[in-house]
Amino acid sequence: MIPMIKSMAPAFGGAENLMSLWWSLGLGVCLGGNGSLIGASANLIVAGFAERAGHRIGFLPFMAMAFP
Repeated sequence: MIPMIKSMAPAFGGAENLMSLWWSLGLGVCLGGNGSLIGASANLIVAGFAERAGHRIGFLPFMAMAFP
């Protein structure tokens, strides 16, 4: 995504006008990682530990709790 955003600089009037795109990329990655079970490796590890302890964490229930 970095090369693609950098290539958009002329269309946005220069590199200094790309800040909103950089923030959008950063926030999207952060929220995607925290909001979905498969978005971050730490989420998968915890889900595996929970399942071994007898508490299954499903994909949709995780998203229902994580995104709001």
